[in-house]
Amino acid sequence: ETETGHTFGLSHDGKSGTAYYAGHGSGTVGWAPIMGSGYFKNVTQWSKGEYSSATNTQDDLSIISSTTNGFGYRKDDHNNQAAGATAMPADSSNQVAHSGTIERKGDSDVFSLESAAGTLTLAINPASSSSNLDIRADLYDAAGNLVTTANPGTQLNASINVSVSAGTYFLHIHATGYGSANTGFTDYASLGSYTITGEVAAPAAPSPFTLTVAALPEIQRNPGDDPDNDGYSNLHEHALGTNPTAAETLQHFTSIHPNTSSGFDFLIDLPTDIPSDVLYTVQATCTLDAADWTSIASRDSTGAWTGAANVTEEAGPGGRRRFRVSENAPTPWACRFLRVQFTLSP
Repeated sequence: ETETGHTFGLSHDGKSGTAYYAGHGSGTVGWAPIMGSGYFKNVTQWSKGEYSSATNTQDDLSIISSTTNGFGYRKDDHNNQAAGATAMPADSSNQVAHSGTIERKGDSDVFSLESAAGTLTLAINPASSSSNLDIRADLYDAAGNLVTTANPGTQLNASINVSVSAGTYFLHIHATGYGSANTGFTDYASLGSYTITGEVAAPAAPSPFTLTVAALPEIQRNPGDDPDNDGYSNLHEHALGTNPTAAETLQHFTSIHPNTSSGFDFLIDLPTDIPSDVLYTVQATCTLDAADWTSIASRDSTGAWTGAANVTEEAGPGGRRRFRVSENAPTPWACRFLRVQFTLSP
């Protein structure tokens, strides 16, 4: 690279007492100028002699990109404002990925991404293990509030692991430096390519009821709506496993019939796949007074039946699941009315 630099019009970078400065620091952030002796440092960058006792203060980047050499900086690949951010959509596994380049000092790249509520993780890595680019990453929410910043001191990469609310977020990628020009390097020539990988929080799975009414116009998706005008609301159709867009003709309940002199059986036919978000409650009364209905059996989201009545399952018609609700009283009832109430669970 030193010899290539000469063809651009650059001279050697030295330090008082040596013609080829070998740099300073160690490890990942050990630094040396390209036009010096950078064979043993991880970060080697173009320089303008910012370190103490530099023998050459040529502005390498200005000279290389000048008209004398016939080319300038490469074209900016990503906008530096949220308004023109590059979209970074998640795939079916909620993974995100992109790449970019910090072309010149002061450049920044902005990406937009959508996340559900949960944990958002991002890893921004220089494209090369011996990179000239030291990365700082800032994450902002849609209102422009800074959520978090990642700029690990002795590493060139940046990573984000943060709990977020559902919404749009903007990832800003910047170049930065480490320490000072005498202990590390400034952002003068912190340039180069990077990659972004990560995972957004997975959206909550739609409820079974939401899936049942998904084909309906949005204004007809309420539990109490009856878009097919068959007398069964969307909630009823969902609970019984029928189609809310087609008039219902199946019989799902068998009338009460005695099983003893003071008891009865009541048959309920439910779909093979009973919705997990519906609570089924069998209620009884003799007065038909709205305040006089009493629960005698209820089925929760786990499939368990509880209550005074006994509930057993048997094969139903057409592959449906039939539940026999049996209630026995010490003395015969003068009358008995039953109904089934459906409730969407939270």
